Amino acid sequence: MITWDANELSEWLLANPPERERSRWVRVCKRLASRRARRDLVRGRRVVNVLLDVCVADHARIHRAGTWTKRLEWPGPGNWVEVELPEKIESPHLKDRILENISYLPGLASLVEGGYLRFNRSRELCVEQWGGTVGDAHPFEAGWFGFSVFEGLPVVESLDGYPGTDRLDRVSTFHDRVEESGCSVFASLREEFSSECSRKGKKGENFEKDIWHVRTAEVFGQYCFLTLDFSLRQAFENKRKSVAVQLLQTRVLTPKELGESLGVDPVDPRVCELAIEDMVFSTLGTRQRV
Repeated sequence: MITWDANELSEWLLANPPERERSRWVRVCKRLASRRARRDLVRGRRVVNVLLDVCVADHARIHRAGTWTKRLEWPGPGNWVEVELPEKIESPHLKDRILENISYLPGLASLVEGGYLRFNRSRELCVEQWGGTVGDAHPFEAGWFGFSVFEGLPVVESLDGYPGTDRLDRVSTFHDRVEESGCSVFASLREEFSSECSRKGKKGENFEKDIWHVRTAEVFGQYCFLTLDFSLRQAFENKRKSVAVQLLQTRVLTPKELGESLGVDPVDPRVCELAIEDMVFSTLGTRQRV
């Protein structure tokens, strides 16, 4: 009997894309990646709740739409035309720890599909992602000709509501909303990380927003704040022995750390794209035709 792990199966599928039932093969691969986690979570009879950072959903988009100029053989004035086609997101940093972390996302997505893991967001994360307005925009949408590892997952609910659309809410700043909340958890974290929060420019303000997200995860009983902000993760690691951090029940984790803690195995994230049955609209299929 041949026994493959999830990573070996994903490599085989990418090298030998099946002609039929691609979705089934991808589901098998994702379930293999999450089988240990499923077993342990079933035994524990629990659902893991996670506050999802915007950057994780952003890095889950392994393809995006790009405009290419292509020569077309056709009669008429000019034979150059701009067409929007999928473009693989490639940059030097994707070859190291970010790509390593993305490889755990298919297994985590499988846990979400099975109801063992739940991704959540917050009001302030909605503000970061959508510019402070509310709509039906899906947090996992990759756009036309784009593709996300989280493709098809249910819409993430907000733990503390959504940003309003009235004028007062639009003109209020993050600091106004924080001061109005009077949260003691955030106050203790801001005091502990005062040097990081007092940095000039956007760095200090962004770090302050990040610890507010950690506060939200703590207040709403989330297992962790899932992020790919390695500087934030390192800052909490450096302060792990401080009173403010030790009192937290929640954690700041990367996808790799969350996957390893739950028993998820890494796979090549590109295998998820094979699940798109209609190759006319699939990123891989279109790229093969160009």
